[in-house]
Amino acid sequence: MADYQVIAAHACIDAGADLILGHHAHVPKAIEVYKGKAIFYSLSNFCMTKPFPSPRWSEAPWAHGALRNYTEQDADYPLLPYGRDAKRSLLAKAVFGNDGVSSVSYLPMLIDRQYRPEVLRAGD
Repeated sequence: MADYQVIAAHACIDAGADLILGHHAHVPKAIEVYKGKAIFYSLSNFCMTKPFPSPRWSEAPWAHGALRNYTEQDADYPLLPYGRDAKRSLLAKAVFGNDGVSSVSYLPMLIDRQYRPEVLRAGD
């Protein structure tokens, strides 16, 4: 996680934000409580990809030069180009009341081999 993310999230809370929900990192990141407010630095991908109708579209992005230095590809997830942790995700839940956010929780999730998000159960 980059230093600027913490600085920016804290500045948003200091400016009045009640909750921060980060995304786009393709992998889950830290969760922090700052001044009593929850910060999810990255929820990851709720739904990432699927097999494509055209064989050319279903080629891995690095076949075209993208992510050329990436080496941690998971063989069980050939269309998930962001490494093993990209199959992990979080589903955040916030309850809002008259005074703002009254509670925050989350459910851990896993993108299955058909690229569908599944809530993990105890013991998973």
